[in-house]
Amino acid sequence: MNRRLSGNLPYVAYYGPLQKVCRLSFWRDLDFNFWCPTLWNCTTDRGRSLCFIGKMPTPDRIRRRWNDKYAAPEAPPWEQIPLDDLAQFLTLCRVRNVRRLLDVGCGTGLRLLGALLCLGSLNRKDVTVLGIDLSPLAVKTAGRYLDAIQSGSPPSQLVSLGISPERRLDCGVTFREEDSTSEEVDLSGPFDLAIDWMCLHEVWDPIDHARRIASWCSALFVLNAFSENNDWANVTRAVEGVDKRRYSLEDVRGLFGRWFDIHFYHEFPARPDLKQSDGPLLAKRAYLMIRRDEDS
Repeated sequence: MNRRLSGNLPYVAYYGPLQKVCRLSFWRDLDFNFWCPTLWNCTTDRGRSLCFIGKMPTPDRIRRRWNDKYAAPEAPPWEQIPLDDLAQFLTLCRVRNVRRLLDVGCGTGLRLLGALLCLGSLNRKDVTVLGIDLSPLAVKTAGRYLDAIQSGSPPSQLVSLGISPERRLDCGVTFREEDSTSEEVDLSGPFDLAIDWMCLHEVWDPIDHARRIASWCSALFVLNAFSENNDWANVTRAVEGVDKRRYSLEDVRGLFGRWFDIHFYHEFPARPDLKQSDGPLLAKRAYLMIRRDEDS
C-alpha cells in the first residue's frame, strides 16, 4: 500500500543500519510503502530505506506516559531484577577519580543508589551525584528511597542485594525532574561521569541525545543498551510508535565516536530463566567510553 504523508507536523525518521535520525517538517514530496503496520518500514522514492516514521509526541504526552508506567501496580521491567548490574559494571571497569556524576533517566534511582552504596570509590564526601528523569512520580520515589537509606531503612530491593541497613551514603545525591531532550535543560555541567542505563532506547532522536551527553560529560561515559545478540523478531514491540532498537558495537561507535572512544565493554547475556513483567531478560551490552581530547 502506497501512502503520501502531508502536513506541517514534526516527524522523525530512523534510517540505515545505524538508524540515524533526521527531523523533517514537510513530507509532501515523499512517497512511502508501509509494509508493516507496527514498525512502519518504508522506502522513499529515492530508494533510501527507512526503518520507522512517526509523528513526534508532545513533551506533556511523553511525561504522562512515563508517569503512568511508574504509577502501575507492577514495577516497570527496568526497575526489576537485576538491579546490581550497574554496580557490577562500574566495578569491572574500575571507575576512579570521579567528583561529579550524572545519571540520565535515573527512574526511581534504585540502580544508582545501589551502585553508590556498593562502591567506595564513588561513595565519598567529595562526590556529588545528580539523577534526572522526566517523570515527577519517579523522581519523588527516588527521593523517598534516598531518605529511607539515610534513616537506616533501605528499600527491600536493595536489602535483597546484600546491602546492609547500616550502610549510609556519604556522597551528596540529588534527584531532579528534568527532560533531557528539552532545549531549556540546564544541568550545570560538566560531569566527570555520565551514565545512560537504557535511556538511549527511549529518546526520539539518538543523535541529538549523543550530542547532549557529550556537552555534559567531560571525562567518562557509561552506556547500557540492548545488544544485537537477541532474536529481535520475537522481542520487538512498538511503544508510542517507536520500536525497541538494538545497537551493535559499530552502531555505538557511529553515534558517540565523534566525542568518545570505547575503552571497555561487557555483555550481559540474555537470561530466559529470569522473567520480568514483559518477558525474559534480554541481552544487553554496557560500554565505558573516554572523552576524546578536543584536538584529537
